[in-house]
Amino acid sequence: DFVLRDGRRFRVQGAGPGPVAEIRVEDDDIFARLIREGDLGFCEAYLEGGWTTPDLQALMDLVHQDNEGIYDGFPGMGLVRAYERLRHCLRANSKAQAKKNIAHHYDLGNAFYEIWLDPSMTYSSALFQTGQESLASAQRAKYASLVDRMGVAPGDHVLEIGCGWGGFAEYAAAERGLKVTGLTISRAQYAYAQERINRAGLSDRVTFKLQDYRDE
Repeated sequence: DFVLRDGRRFRVQGAGPGPVAEIRVEDDDIFARLIREGDLGFCEAYLEGGWTTPDLQALMDLVHQDNEGIYDGFPGMGLVRAYERLRHCLRANSKAQAKKNIAHHYDLGNAFYEIWLDPSMTYSSALFQTGQESLASAQRAKYASLVDRMGVAPGDHVLEIGCGWGGFAEYAAAERGLKVTGLTISRAQYAYAQERINRAGLSDRVTFKLQDYRDE
């Protein structure tokens, strides 16, 4: 259910039974933010008290199950989606824009990320197979799974677009005997990854390039 400040209630129902959740509007500005900023603006509005829900977990379960169906069921969402598509087209991911975005996000300083990432400095989701592993073990399991799925053998050459801080490249070279070329447009990540590979003695098997993947 979607409950407005004046008490009006809009209900979106699926074809069959499923999770039930409720969104309560606390600030009418959330509609403007939804149009201007899309899903991210709507989520940030929650953090700022623009809307509330009696059961956040239930809402997350519902959205995860049918994201598009939930949003598109609300009045006016067709216009919002059309605006988002137009904005996406106008915000082309040029090389200059990509470099700007990456610098804004990743060049905050490696020390910041070291606070909350595992020792391998892996930023993407880990693979928890039992739920009891440490984050470091789960990240290592993910690396192993990726290499296994690729079906590569020692000596094969892998191109990693968006190599981050070099965690996968180090694993692939040291543990699986692969050659790796990693690309990044983050100066901070490039410097960190290069130092890490040199320290591990893997510079003969791993090469990092500070360049856009479209230039490779």
